[in-house]
Amino acid sequence: MTMVVKKRIVSTFHIIIFSALLLSCESQKKKELTFQRLLGRYEIDIERTRLLDYDSLMLVTGGVEIEFYSDSTFIISKKVPFIYDSVGRWVAGDGDPYSLNQMGFKDFDYFEGSHINFINPYQDKGDTIIMIDATLPQKGKKGLRNVYFKKLDTPCSRGQDSHGFR
Repeated sequence: MTMVVKKRIVSTFHIIIFSALLLSCESQKKKELTFQRLLGRYEIDIERTRLLDYDSLMLVTGGVEIEFYSDSTFIISKKVPFIYDSVGRWVAGDGDPYSLNQMGFKDFDYFEGSHINFINPYQDKGDTIIMIDATLPQKGKKGLRNVYFKKLDTPCSRGQDSHGFR
């Protein structure tokens, strides 16, 4: 191999490595932005969500809220049959329009077993909305598809592992 060919190979290799690093940094920035956008309190949107058999339950008990904290935990304001538990951990997706965020529950070792996927926040009629694709219901109960939550306020911070999660 001539010296010119070797230099071209090394130069091409450097360009590939630099491009990969640049893409990795960009992906991490998108994930962090998604994480920050998700922080805060959301209330179930009974106008957008088809509650099926749970209509009367929601009318009697009032709204259900989810709060996403900066320590990657979440709390749901009350236990409802169509969501497995009211506490857990969450993970932001990579910011791609088709990537999913996840909510996991301790009984399933958070993300090793079953979890709930939800889409990135988006704007609709002036509201910031997230949608749970399909809920993971409590044992023996029915889950729901396309459960919408609208953002109520900005993030609250919590200390690391403030809910006793491990």
